Amino acid sequence: MPLRKYLAGLMRRKTQGRCNCRYMQNFKLKIGCLLILAFFALASSVLAQGQVRKVEARLVDGKTQMLVSLSDPSSYTVIRLSKNEVLLAFQNSSLAPGANKPFWAKDSLIKDLSVSQKRQDVVSILALLKEPAVTLDYSLDQAKTRLTLEMAGSSPAPSAPKPAAAPAPPAVQPPAAPLTSTGGTVIASGRYDIEGKPTIIRPESAPKPEPTPEPVKVEETPPPVVKPPGDSRYPIKRPLNPATAGHDFSYDGPLLSEADGSGTPDQDLFSKAVEEYKTGQWQDAIRDFSILEQSYPLSEKIEPAAFLTARAYHGLYGANLTKRFVDVAEKYRRAVKQFPNSRFAPQAIVYLVQMYKKVGNYPEAAAYADLVWDRYKDRAISPDFMLLRGQALLANGQKEQALGVFDMLLGYYPDSEFVEAALLEKAKVLHEERAYKKSLEMLQDIEKKDPQARFVYPDLARYMGENYYQLKANPKARELFFQTVNTFPDTPDKDILYTKIGDSFKGQGMPDKAAMIYKMVISNFPGSDGRLISLVRLADYIEENPDSDIMEDKRPKDIHQEIVRNNPDHPLAQVSMIKLARLAHDEKRYEDSVSILLGLLARHPFTKLHDDVREALLASLEAIFTRDHRDKDFAHIVEYYDKVRDVVPFEEMPQLMFIVANAYRETGMCSWALTQLEKVSRFYDDPKPADIMFIMADCNKKVGEIENARRLFETFVLQYPNEPRFVEAYYQLADIYLERGETDPAIQALRVCLRPGTPYSGDFNLMFQYAKLLKNKGEYQDAAEAFNKAVDLVMKSDPPNTQAAVDIQEGIGDLYEEMELTSKAVTHFEQALKLSGGPNSYPALEFKLARCYASLGEAARATEILESLAQSGENIWAKAAKAKLEQVQVKGAWDKTG
Repeated sequence: MPLRKYLAGLMRRKTQGRCNCRYMQNFKLKIGCLLILAFFALASSVLAQGQVRKVEARLVDGKTQMLVSLSDPSSYTVIRLSKNEVLLAFQNSSLAPGANKPFWAKDSLIKDLSVSQKRQDVVSILALLKEPAVTLDYSLDQAKTRLTLEMAGSSPAPSAPKPAAAPAPPAVQPPAAPLTSTGGTVIASGRYDIEGKPTIIRPESAPKPEPTPEPVKVEETPPPVVKPPGDSRYPIKRPLNPATAGHDFSYDGPLLSEADGSGTPDQDLFSKAVEEYKTGQWQDAIRDFSILEQSYPLSEKIEPAAFLTARAYHGLYGANLTKRFVDVAEKYRRAVKQFPNSRFAPQAIVYLVQMYKKVGNYPEAAAYADLVWDRYKDRAISPDFMLLRGQALLANGQKEQALGVFDMLLGYYPDSEFVEAALLEKAKVLHEERAYKKSLEMLQDIEKKDPQARFVYPDLARYMGENYYQLKANPKARELFFQTVNTFPDTPDKDILYTKIGDSFKGQGMPDKAAMIYKMVISNFPGSDGRLISLVRLADYIEENPDSDIMEDKRPKDIHQEIVRNNPDHPLAQVSMIKLARLAHDEKRYEDSVSILLGLLARHPFTKLHDDVREALLASLEAIFTRDHRDKDFAHIVEYYDKVRDVVPFEEMPQLMFIVANAYRETGMCSWALTQLEKVSRFYDDPKPADIMFIMADCNKKVGEIENARRLFETFVLQYPNEPRFVEAYYQLADIYLERGETDPAIQALRVCLRPGTPYSGDFNLMFQYAKLLKNKGEYQDAAEAFNKAVDLVMKSDPPNTQAAVDIQEGIGDLYEEMELTSKAVTHFEQALKLSGGPNSYPALEFKLARCYASLGEAARATEILESLAQSGENIWAKAAKAKLEQVQVKGAWDKTG
């Protein structure tokens, strides 16, 4: 990932202001997370190890029964993951042999059933249903060795119809009829019950069946947005921004109206507490609501008091919600659990959605929003909740579901005051999908219909600026960013916006103005991401303008070192470490560069800048190895490789692995070289690159794998006729052919090597070999020409190679003797003998000369040479000379008689 894209991505994530927890959409991770959450919430008591022995499911009287056989009692829980998924989990349990292969009847409600052993001694049973279960009951037999789970399905409830004038709602439909249970606790929405934690049902404490609650009735048509007296569901002109709003009384009307009336002690105490709540006397209100609950447990005011207690806690700790979040959330959950069918319960859960969204716990916010959607239909289909639910789903990474909710809001309530906010959210999604022009058009349409919207929604001007920023319309982006920070001084991430303002100057070719903005961000926003980004930008500016004193005497190296030193775990510290490594590389401190990058990988093994680290590491290591290769210091390459190979991902760097392989080859470790080359070759399809193929062939030849070497060299010369090593490959092939006595291929290979202009065209030894092969084959004329060329070459060598000249002259003499051109043979033998040092210096050559003289009839000269050889001792040539001397003498006597 290029650094500029990484920086842009960092700022984009800051702009989004939410965590894209897409991993929660992953099915397996979701199950794993639920299991961990469920069983870490167990009490610390240790139960005996149980065993799940058998799992089966059958259809009995129209209902699906799942039977789980147990060897010992085990703690268990039943979790409703979704409408079509039910999970059973057993703690301190193991699977009996064969238990992981459950049976289920094909006519049952179950579509698939899986049983598996998890970590922490947890056994999970996951049932995928063909349709949503309307009832879900479970019980444990008296012996506590058999758990029965009974389910019944039905067709989904009809979707709520839309108003006649509105378009059909897309994607998201109202959910099916609510799930009821008579035999245990089911975790709504697959995450938590209303107390925010999984319910663990122990065998000895399973709850008694509770009466089935009345199903929620779904309106035939969405209710119109009206404001009857005392109704405060739709009281505001604009939807609240949970990130900045203080305590909101807007939805407290129904609760506060319970204070009307007097005459009884409980009513008077309740009214007093309400007045304290309305005036912000939070602690007094909490005290009096508590007294009411303890003194009048049967009062009808206990119900509104429970919810107002939660509201008072919210008011008391709202300004410090992050630190006291658990206390406030617990009060809401307690009220809803105590009065689940209360008319105040839906709004209490809505507050939980807002709270979780505000503190950035988007999975919880989405889960509670789903809970409202499933249980409280009249509240769920209100436009303000649709907006909130869509925002929660979007923040949780459930983009498609969120867009469906926004589209439903737009379809059901086209004239609602929440339409603008929904369109704004859709425009932000388009921006995140990099559809910048479409996003900009949607935002411009909002502003066109409501010119004041820019001054109401901070994100409107901001995202218009973000779109212009990405479209490189720098002046327009800059104008909108300035407008955002001036109109909304409390805008989050102002440091990022100012940094982008600096970027807009830089992109417009005004680096000096950009540098001034960056310096302002550094001074005014200590500890912010914008400050770190601005430091990186200023370091680049100083590198491009070395005479600048904008950071006084600080140089780029100093700035990046400061970032790394003060913010070692920040993503931008990784950027600075790469910058420092590149600076060291530019200064030819390659070893320092490698050390910095290895430190980055050690601290951040899963860095998103892996590609940049790899690129910088490759550059510095390649510089080290190239320098050593140039200096013929192959031993240092091998030594450095052995030093860093355990921490450097060489397997991902074929270029470096090839350099190392060649260093092994040059130091004589061809077997190690072949090992490296095998790894390198996996990165490439056949035919392998020329360098790799040649080095592999050469190493195979040196380790004695002649057949492999021959195959690779022959493939090389066929595939790469224009490569510089083409002739060298033929040279190696000629050597292989000569060693194996394959004359014709050897001649062809040598002919290529001896072409004019090749590195071997002046090699008299190669020409001599070529001449001898031609002679042996009987191609005497070509052989004679080759011998003469060899003579010319050897005479031109500096210094002259006397022994080679002797060998060539002797070879020419042998050729002419074989051609029966004896006189010419004598001439070359005499030249060879002269070069070798005269008589008695080369017995074999003298014998050949005597033989030629005898053939020419010059018996006296032949006899002289042979007698000299015969008297040289008892060697092979002395014996041969004596025998030849007798032949010459006999032939001479015969000629005299004839």
